[in-house]
Amino acid sequence: MYQVLARKYRPLTFDEVVGQRHIVQSLKRAIQEGRIAHAYLFCGQRGVGKTSLARIFARAVNCEQGPTVHPCNKCSVCREIVAGSCIDVLEIDAASNRGIEEIRTIRENVTLQPSRSRYKVYVIDEVHMLTTEAFNALLKTLEEPPEHIIFILATTAPEKITLTILSRCQRFDFRPLSDQEIAQKVKEIAEQEKVEIEPSALQKIVGFASGSMRDSLSVLDQLIVFSPDNRITEEQVRTLLGLVEETAIEEIIRFCVQGKPAKAIQLLHELLKEGKDGGVLLGELVKKLRNVGFALLGESAAFPENEDFLAVFHGLTTENILEAISLVLEYREKMRRESVPVVLLEILFLKLTAILTAGESHSVKGQPNQRQKQPDGATTDEIKSVGQTLWEKPEQKKEIITAPASQPDTDQTEEKTQKEVASGELPGRWTEVLSAVKKKNRTVEACLREGRLEKMEGKTIYLAYPARFSFHQGMVERTHNRKLVEEAIAKVFGPGYRLQISTIGSEEKPLLEQEEVRKVINFFQGEIVELEE
Repeated sequence: MYQVLARKYRPLTFDEVVGQRHIVQSLKRAIQEGRIAHAYLFCGQRGVGKTSLARIFARAVNCEQGPTVHPCNKCSVCREIVAGSCIDVLEIDAASNRGIEEIRTIRENVTLQPSRSRYKVYVIDEVHMLTTEAFNALLKTLEEPPEHIIFILATTAPEKITLTILSRCQRFDFRPLSDQEIAQKVKEIAEQEKVEIEPSALQKIVGFASGSMRDSLSVLDQLIVFSPDNRITEEQVRTLLGLVEETAIEEIIRFCVQGKPAKAIQLLHELLKEGKDGGVLLGELVKKLRNVGFALLGESAAFPENEDFLAVFHGLTTENILEAISLVLEYREKMRRESVPVVLLEILFLKLTAILTAGESHSVKGQPNQRQKQPDGATTDEIKSVGQTLWEKPEQKKEIITAPASQPDTDQTEEKTQKEVASGELPGRWTEVLSAVKKKNRTVEACLREGRLEKMEGKTIYLAYPARFSFHQGMVERTHNRKLVEEAIAKVFGPGYRLQISTIGSEEKPLLEQEEVRKVINFFQGEIVELEE
């Protein structure tokens, strides 16, 4: 029967473990000095060696030649542990055995002596899945187990484990494996399997694995089958994993920087029709923007990018890039909870355009960026306004899009504040308030944008927040944040103006019925297509 690469090349000794040298050294010293603890907690993401190291440790303490840091893997005990048939080394999946009854069974059995080994070793995987009652049942046994018992608890979510359990274990945190460590191991295994991998293909496999050796070997397994000539190319990796072409990612970003969200969205739809995954696309987008950020900081050697592509970002700052990355990560998380992710992606590209066309920074020559006309006929500020006004009322949209973004000089501002502002001026003047707040605190400005500008009566400006944005409303209503907003209002509108904040109904509408989503669909003249099962 065929054995997958992740199992075939699982490390059998401490020296074969990739990375985690700090943990390997600690466990080896504990065995050498006879300081073997009764309970260990192995924490870390998937595929970094938690279970493999637990099995090696179980063999090291039970080997017929030991306890030894070099288990022979030839004696009957070692062979049984490797095969998973040793009755003294029990691996339990807490995800499917999470109740109190299973833990009570363990408590009853720990009093029994090992049948052939020195120690009875219980490896409990994904231990954070145990119920509270099961944890409580395990407490006393973990604190004072018999001398022949060792518990090894493994988890990907240590924050979910109760403090009473944590305090009874020696904790080891497994770090994600580096790209170099994974690449070296994958290359060695490929050579043993007589498979040739292009350097660029190897780089894509490593990047997709995100620090997990098991993930990289699983991908390699698929690619060996997918590549009939035993030669793996970058194109094959992209096809199998659904990765987006690097040039397509660059083109999307280029359109956003140039103030062409419609073209970026058109390219998005083309990629989705080809079967590309939206989540993978956003992951590639984050990596590309990260490289741009490092390039703007003068660290392009660490994350090299094409010079022609980097030239597009002249005039932007690292703050713009960081804001864009944060936005992409936010929408990547939102996509996991939505049934119509394409609409979220369209909204994301509109907001990215607003961020990446911001004209507040300086150009390469040191001259302030001016409000420029874009090739497709829309000004930078007009495109930015589209992203800003998705949550405004329909009758306000036209006014805001055509509102000039340039700040009036000081004398003009003081002259306007001497008289009461007309309601028709409200949208454009509110944009000035947002800009003023942004210069002081970007977080408050972002929270302020989520509110819907309702109206102005006398010298009272009414701002309403949908119930789902209660966090943003709370941020704005904090004393020091509200003071900051009111100072910006006084600067733009004049003295005496006040802000009234309210909450719109608490009922959450389905995604397609939400006003902002409908506006995006109308803006691009789109239609809803029902997919057949």
